[in-house]
Amino acid sequence: MDEVFLLWHTHKFEDGTDDEKLIGVYRTEVDAKAAIERVRTQAGFVDVPNGFQICPYVLNEDNWTEGYVTLNPKHSVCSWLRHVLLPPLLGTGCRWDERMIAASIAAALTLTARK
Repeated sequence: MDEVFLLWHTHKFEDGTDDEKLIGVYRTEVDAKAAIERVRTQAGFVDVPNGFQICPYVLNEDNWTEGYVTLNPKHSVCSWLRHVLLPPLLGTGCRWDERMIAASIAAALTLTARK
């Protein structure tokens, strides 16, 4: 089973919003940890030293196997998170929380609405 390691950094603000950045994708967990050491003293990262997260991701495997739901005002985002999005993510070994996922979805919806 081939896998790569995604390195994320999340800055959670007092108002409940997040700023998530995908730093990079690495061949080994050691490489991802080395990347943390390279960026941890840079602006922004130095202010949130515990914001790093390494997530393993299996290659050549379907990671989305349940179909999809198009969100509109009639759908409950919380229900969609709980029943559609969270179960596959929780199986990845990442420490995803609903706020992190909700912030990602909100950002995606905002970008989609601008098109």
